[in-house]
Amino acid sequence: NGTGSQDYITCSNGGAINIKHAGETKLATASGGITVTGEVAATSLDISGDIDVDGTTNLDVVDIDGAVDMASTLAVAGDANFDSGTLFVDVSANAVGIGTATIDNSAKLHIEDSASPLINLDRSSISGDGNHIGFINFQNNGDIYGRMGVWVEDISETDGEIQFYTQKGTSLTKKMSLTSDGAFTVTSLAGGHAVFNEGGIDADFRVESDGNAN
Repeated sequence: NGTGSQDYITCSNGGAINIKHAGETKLATASGGITVTGEVAATSLDISGDIDVDGTTNLDVVDIDGAVDMASTLAVAGDANFDSGTLFVDVSANAVGIGTATIDNSAKLHIEDSASPLINLDRSSISGDGNHIGFINFQNNGDIYGRMGVWVEDISETDGEIQFYTQKGTSLTKKMSLTSDGAFTVTSLAGGHAVFNEGGIDADFRVESDGNAN
C-alpha cells in the first residue's frame, strides 16, 4: 500500500486490484473487466471475450479466426487484398480488382476469371411485363450522356428487350432497341435517316422478307 507518487498495489475486499506507478493508475480490475493505462507488452495474448479500444490500435500483423463486427467506418490507408485477389483495392490507382490483384490498362474496375467472367444485374421484385431490369449509365460529373437498359417483354417466357438511350439537351430518350425476336428499331434520328459506314468501303445493305431480298 502507498500514497503520493509511489508505486503500489491495492486489493479490495471485493477482489478488485489497482496498480499505480508514479501516482497514476496503470491497471485496474473490476467485475466488468480490466482497465489498462499505457502500453501492454506481451509475447502472446489470448482473449476469449470482447475488446473495447477507445484510442488507436497499431498492429503489425493481424490474424482473425472468427467474425469481425464493426459499428463504424473502416479506414484503410494502404492497399487491401482479400483472399489473395478475390477483392483487391489499389489505393495508388483508386482502382478495384475482382478475381485479380493486377489491374490492367488504367481500369477503375477489373474483373478476371479463368473460365468466363460474368456480371449479374439482378432485380428481384419484377412481377409483370414492361418493367425494367437494370440500367448502365454513362456520365460526366453526374450528368448522364447515355444509358443502356434491359426491359421485360414477356415475364412468362423470360423474353427481354435491350434499349439504348442518348441525352439531347435536357431529355434522355430511347434511340435504339433490340427485341427478343431480333427486331431492331432505330428512332428519333436527326434528319430521319440511319448511316451505315464501313470506313470508306462500299457498304452492302440488305432488307429481306421471308428470305426475299428487297
